[in-house]
Amino acid sequence: YKSVAYVPQDNVHIAHFTVQETLYYAAQLRISESMSETDREKRVNAILTLLGLTDHADTIVGCEKLRVRGISGGELKRLSIGVEIMNLAELI
Repeated sequence: YKSVAYVPQDNVHIAHFTVQETLYYAAQLRISESMSETDREKRVNAILTLLGLTDHADTIVGCEKLRVRGISGGELKRLSIGVEIMNLAELI
């Protein structure tokens, strides 16, 4: 496989970012610079839709340890998957 993604058990995200900001940040880090900004935004929106996170795109991620309310545990796990599949890995 040319690219592999691994979703860790712990969800490590920036608590004060929204779901969409988290995915956009992942896109900036993981996708080739040759991809246009418009295509990156399309990828982020496609992953939001694919993982059922569109309704929570503007909700902050949150963190129990910091006592910052955010998305649910299931949504958090889907966000972690979204971050890992951002570069469309062949194997997850």
